[in-house]
Amino acid sequence: MPCRHGGSEHIPPFHSQNKSQVKSQIKPQVKSQSASQTLFLSLPTAIAGVLLCAVHAVGFASESRSGSENTHALSFALAGQIQYFDFREFDNQGQELLQESGYLPGLSTGLLYRAGRVKLTTRADILDGRVDYQGQTQIGNPLETRTEEYLLSLEQSFMYQDRTDVPGLAGTGVGVFVGHTAWQRDIQPTAITRGLSERYQWWRAGITLDCPLPLLQSSVSNSPVRLSVSAFRTFSADVAVDLTKLGYGKPDLALGAKNGVKVALAYTPDLSDKWPLRLELDYQRWGFGRSDTKRLSNGAQTISILEPRSETEAVSVRLEWLFED
Repeated sequence: MPCRHGGSEHIPPFHSQNKSQVKSQIKPQVKSQSASQTLFLSLPTAIAGVLLCAVHAVGFASESRSGSENTHALSFALAGQIQYFDFREFDNQGQELLQESGYLPGLSTGLLYRAGRVKLTTRADILDGRVDYQGQTQIGNPLETRTEEYLLSLEQSFMYQDRTDVPGLAGTGVGVFVGHTAWQRDIQPTAITRGLSERYQWWRAGITLDCPLPLLQSSVSNSPVRLSVSAFRTFSADVAVDLTKLGYGKPDLALGAKNGVKVALAYTPDLSDKWPLRLELDYQRWGFGRSDTKRLSNGAQTISILEPRSETEAVSVRLEWLFED
């Protein structure tokens, strides 16, 4: 979050292109766990609600289909995952300002409803952990610290799967999806710098092409390997920067929309018809455009802040259990 302001004996002037300069001026935040708990206090309750609804929904579906044609199915998915997360910011000349990278463990839950060729999926993903931060101080010295990351993503998708016997098209699905992500980012203080907390939120919408691959079986339609390719766009994105310790409150900065992509490869071994297991490897890339400059005043001085252009890449490995009624 680059910043510049008028002269001050207490806070040296900042260059508008260097985000890490602000971090050295901000007092340490309360423990990052408290910040995450404040933002996502009701998360355990929400997860418990999803689990409870899933159990009741599966039971209801079983009763409603008794004695009728089995053309509908309701399932509950639970997955553990590990993600390599790489976030970078750039100035107007394309020079890298900072990088945050490392491994984030997480959980995923979902409800899947099938009706003939149609599949509806509601999914929630949680990632929480610390990654390495590499940037620089306001005078250009290298700076290394850690950043506490907490991401909560919700997504709703609609997929239509073709069951034609046409070679190369059997089992191919086309779908659309919309999702929302909240990201709490707490840069940790060091002996020479002070911490900074930011909260991002954004929407995304896109299309997906999903198809089976005959890698482990001659029949395409019965292949346990599937390839999914998605293209999407982020929109309605903003970041709230916690500057309360400096008297500037928590200003919001609107971020520019950008395109993203996701490629996933999933393998479902033939181990259990009742509780199938799935292994998925996926790559994602998304970003945000540079924000406009916002002027702030704490009564003693005025500053201008902005959020630079950013790019994020993530590689995830997910092991999922599907509980079917």
